[in-house]
Amino acid sequence: MDKELICKEYEILHGEIEKKIELQNNLLIFMVTATIITIAVESENLLLYLFPFFIIIPTMNRITYYRKAIARISAYMIVFLEPKLNGISWETRNLQLNRRNDEEKKDKRKIKLDYYECPLLSVVCYLLYLCECKAYQLRNFEDLVKMAGPVFLIAIVIYLTYRINEFSKDREAMMNSWKNIEVIEKRVKK
Repeated sequence: MDKELICKEYEILHGEIEKKIELQNNLLIFMVTATIITIAVESENLLLYLFPFFIIIPTMNRITYYRKAIARISAYMIVFLEPKLNGISWETRNLQLNRRNDEEKKDKRKIKLDYYECPLLSVVCYLLYLCECKAYQLRNFEDLVKMAGPVFLIAIVIYLTYRINEFSKDREAMMNSWKNIEVIEKRVKK
């Protein structure tokens, strides 16, 4: 492939990564803003404190999608484009830096706290919900479900936070997939 075409493809894909980063940042800002507004609204309705989960969880799903898409594009650039572009190797160098940082942090930090806003907001909503639930005295199973049920929603948020933070692993897996495709393509050309 012509070097000029490779550079153009690289530029287009890099622009796509930038768009996805911007979209995920906008979603995060929307999620935090909407959650804070919902928390600030005074209401007699106890379920209003659980409403932010209906904003947080879908938003986190979309952010996870964008992170996976970025990992896929980045891996493609590393496998197919950067080896053909002498001197252009941002994605490869970024990968190497992340690998080095991951190794250094391996023993220091077991849980990544990137995107900590989501679990934090979830816990705040739940605590506010519990404060308003003080009228309940766990008289029956229904009261227990009303008080403990939202913990399941927090667990979903924590799981999605974990998935968002798996970017490096996702990119490594995508690189392996792209390398397999590259091997198949080389066989077909022979």
